[in-house]
Amino acid sequence: MPEEDRLECEKMGWKGALVFSELYRFEPPVPMKETVLGGLGIRGRCFHGYSLTEEQLESILSTAEEMSSFTKIN
Repeated sequence: MPEEDRLECEKMGWKGALVFSELYRFEPPVPMKETVLGGLGIRGRCFHGYSLTEEQLESILSTAEEMSSFTKIN
């Protein structure tokens, strides 16, 4: 990890980094309350550090495909 990124992680108290091979933008964004996580009482636009099961992930992606269009981000 580059020094600048490592320092940012330490500053924020993060213990690691995720590197994605592909990123997609959903338009319009899908509110989390409209997904399987909506009933869990989790608040906020971002769920940093929240672990998902494979089933939750598949459900969220399925919901997102039904509710919005998405484009790959380079």
